[in-house]
Amino acid sequence: MLGVWRYREAVKVRFRTSESLPTFSLLTARPELIRTTPSGGTIHQWQMPGGQQVFDRYLASYLGTSKFCGDIEEADAYLSAVESSSKVISKA
Repeated sequence: MLGVWRYREAVKVRFRTSESLPTFSLLTARPELIRTTPSGGTIHQWQMPGGQQVFDRYLASYLGTSKFCGDIEEADAYLSAVESSSKVISKA
């Protein structure tokens, strides 16, 4: 049983001190404002860890509704759809 304990401790130390493993935290990631619309919509770029890579995600927001998008074109399409539906509702 003593050998199992030493193996586990060796694995813990190896991964704790390894420089090859990336250290990411969503709490320390800061979004970057990419675009604003005249009616108040925003698109922020967010770098999110996924496995051993970092992926760019775009957060499109307008009047309290938000959506994470895979690319900036999808974020633009979402904002234009939400803003146009908001204008139709407000005119009615």
